[in-house]
Amino acid sequence: MLESKYFHRLVFVFLACVFLTTCIMLFWTRQHYRMYEQALIDAHASLTGAILSRHPELEEDVVDSILSDEDHKESGMKILEKYGLGDTEVYYRIRDLRALEEKMEIDTIWMVLISFGIVSFVFFFYIVREHKKVKELNRYMNRILNGDYSLDIRDYEEGEMSHLKNEIYKMTVLLKEKSDGAMKDKLALEETLSDISHQIKTPLTSMYVMNDLLSDSDMDLNTRQEFLSKNRKQLERIEWLVSSLLKLSRMESGMIQMKHHRINVKKLVSSSIDPLRIPIELKNQKLVIDIKKNLFIIGDEAWLTEALVNILKNAHEHTDEGGTITICANNNPIYKEIVITDNGCGIDKEDLPHLFERFYKAKTSKSDSVGIGLHLAEKIVKSMQGEILVESEVLKGTTFRLRFYK
Repeated sequence: MLESKYFHRLVFVFLACVFLTTCIMLFWTRQHYRMYEQALIDAHASLTGAILSRHPELEEDVVDSILSDEDHKESGMKILEKYGLGDTEVYYRIRDLRALEEKMEIDTIWMVLISFGIVSFVFFFYIVREHKKVKELNRYMNRILNGDYSLDIRDYEEGEMSHLKNEIYKMTVLLKEKSDGAMKDKLALEETLSDISHQIKTPLTSMYVMNDLLSDSDMDLNTRQEFLSKNRKQLERIEWLVSSLLKLSRMESGMIQMKHHRINVKKLVSSSIDPLRIPIELKNQKLVIDIKKNLFIIGDEAWLTEALVNILKNAHEHTDEGGTITICANNNPIYKEIVITDNGCGIDKEDLPHLFERFYKAKTSKSDSVGIGLHLAEKIVKSMQGEILVESEVLKGTTFRLRFYK
């Protein structure tokens, strides 16, 4: 389709060139013919004066013959010779002018033919070159349709064809990015499903075993209640795991649009602590909050609460009974930050670079830890143009800093 349209356009350009060349040649011929015509009129005037001065009686016969139309030119010249005027300057001048007229007609025909030949040759060369470019472009587009994005047809010459090539190259880069993105999303989905399957398999196996034991009718009531309680915990773990993985998957695929609201930091921290108040009290841990009432940040309150809950949960799990968890906030000209500090078991230096990797379990992690909470928290904070920094020493505690740049 592209090749056909381009060929029709080239044919139109060729016809326009031929038409323009013909018009120029006709104009040139017309100008020279006017010069010849003026010279011939002058010669006829001189001839007429010479004849009338020597043979006044021949005015009607001779003069009319000399000045007659094209079919009687030769007879007019013979009349001049008959009456002794064949050897005059006027005679030779008229003869030369008529010979020049014939030569001009022949030269004009040759010039038109030569010009037409040159235009045809140039146009043919141009057609061949452009046709080759169009065929190359068609092959390139066919390879793109077949998923080959490795070619580079950028052209830095002038002209519409070069512009078209550059635009197609831009389209190729865009398609490659979209294809790579789709492949990345596909691999991420496969990885997420594999992770979900792997993480759910362990609690499900434990539940199967306990269910088999619960089928024993001779089991005492206390043991049965204990197994039922463990089964419930495993179900809660599966529910949390699936929920967290689905949230993470939606976030990584770009399906979640973060809101940008003005959030009161003190209120945000308070709502994040609510789900953990009872577990913190059961471990007799001390919770210290030092945040000003008029401190605000911009972000999505629901998702920031999710991130804080995961970090606070990590601090609670890694802090012994009677330990302390401190939450404060800072404000400076560059950023606002929320700082969460505990005096728990700390994190080994070797684990710190990998702490936010999905499913990574540090040496100090609990046996039932999944390794997804901190990864999800980092994703949430980064999606709001923030970052999480962590400082820790084994047996001395850990500090998480959530920074939101202004």
